[in-house]
Amino acid sequence: MKKFYSKALDETCFEIEHRSGLRVLVFPKEGQKSSYAVIGTRYGSVNSGFYDENGELVKIPDGTAHFLEHKLFEGEKEGAFERYAKTGADANAYTSFDKTAYLFSATENFYDSLGILLDLVSSPYLTEENVAKEQGIIGQEIEMYDDNPDWQAFFGAISAAYKTHPIKKDIAGTKETIAVLTPELLYKIYNHFYSAGNMTLCVAGKVDPEKVEKIVNERCRLKENVKLSPAPITEEKGVSEKRIYKEMAVSKTLFGIAVKSDVDGLSKEEIYRRSVAVSLALDLVCGGMSRFYNDLYENNVMTDFAFESLASESYFNVVLTGVSDEPERVYKEFFESVEKLLKDGPDERDFEAVKRNAYGKFVFTFDSTELIANGALQADFLGLDLFKAAEVLKKTTADEVLKAAAWALSEENAVMAVITPEKKGK
Repeated sequence: MKKFYSKALDETCFEIEHRSGLRVLVFPKEGQKSSYAVIGTRYGSVNSGFYDENGELVKIPDGTAHFLEHKLFEGEKEGAFERYAKTGADANAYTSFDKTAYLFSATENFYDSLGILLDLVSSPYLTEENVAKEQGIIGQEIEMYDDNPDWQAFFGAISAAYKTHPIKKDIAGTKETIAVLTPELLYKIYNHFYSAGNMTLCVAGKVDPEKVEKIVNERCRLKENVKLSPAPITEEKGVSEKRIYKEMAVSKTLFGIAVKSDVDGLSKEEIYRRSVAVSLALDLVCGGMSRFYNDLYENNVMTDFAFESLASESYFNVVLTGVSDEPERVYKEFFESVEKLLKDGPDERDFEAVKRNAYGKFVFTFDSTELIANGALQADFLGLDLFKAAEVLKKTTADEVLKAAAWALSEENAVMAVITPEKKGK
C-alpha cells in the first residue's frame, strides 16, 4: 500500500495494487457522515468487439455494456439490491461511452456493502429466463429515451458528428440489437472486460484503507491475467451530417451542438490536459460571464443552456445544449465568440477569473465523497490521479487554452441537432 499526500489540497490518498491486478484508491475523509465506493471497468458502449483467445473477432451487439450493467445486479438466490437493502446502502450503476461503473453510498455497514459491491461485479448470474426478462425491461427503457427530447438533442448531435465511430450508437442499443443477446455471449463478453486488471475501485469517506484492503482480499473474485484485445475503433475525417431535424412533442425548440476532435496519436495524459484547457476555453466563450451567454439570455433567445466535453482514448467532443426558437443564431454567435477568442486572446482578468473559479470548484469536490470517488475513477481511466489533475489545472496557461480551443472548437467539425414542436394535425 502506498500513501500519497497533496500539500496544496491537504488531502491524502492510499493506493493499493491488489494481487489480482485490481487497482484500489482510498481517500479517507474523517469528517464525512457518509462513505462512497465506485468500481468501474474500461468497457462501455463504444467497445463493439474484441479478439478471443483464438484470435477470432467477437462482435458485440449495440447496447450490451448497458445490458450487462443491469444483469450484474441479479443473483441466484438474492439480488444485489435486496442485499443492499439490509445494509442500508443506496446503490446504483451507470454505463457511459467508455466505462461501466457500479456504486453505493452508506452511512453505516460500509464494509458489508463494499463486500456486496465486489460480489456483484465478480459473480454474474445469467440464465435464458432472466436475460429474456431483461430484454423486455430494457426495451421499455429504450422507448423512454426515444421519447426524451433532451436526450435526442444531445445524442442526435453526437451521432451527427461521427461517421464510423461507435460513439454514434445509442448506449442502450435498440430492441433489435439486444434481442440477439444470450447468456453464453454475455458471459464471454463479461469474462473479457470484467477482469481485475481492467478495473479500478475508488473509495472515499470515513474509511480505513487497511480494512478496505482486507475486504478486497476476501471478496474480490475477478478474473486475473486476462489479455485484453479490444477491436480497434476508427473514425473518418469530417462529420456525418451538418444538421439533423426531428419533430417531437415539445412546446419549444431544443438544440444540441457537437464539435468533434481528432485524438489520433495523442496520449491519455495529453487528452486530459487538452480537456482541462478546453473547459477553460468554454467558460471564456459561453460561460456565465461571457457576452455570448448574457446577450442571448437577456434577449430571451436562449434558456436552459449547458455545455460539456467528453474525453476518452478514442474520442473527444464538445456538446452544447439548450432551448431556443433561434438555434441557428445560437450556433452562429457561438462560433463568432470562438473566433474572437482565437483572434484577440482572452482578457487577462477574465482568464484568471475563470481559472480561479474552475480551481475552486475542483477543490470543492473534496467536500463530497461522491465527487472524490467518481473524479478519481475518471482521472485514473485517463492515466492520471486527482492530485496531478489539480496541478494540471493550476498550471494551464492562456496559450494552452487558445491552442486547445483551436483544436476542439472548429466549426468545420461542428454539427447541430434541432428538436422542433410537432406540426398541428400530426
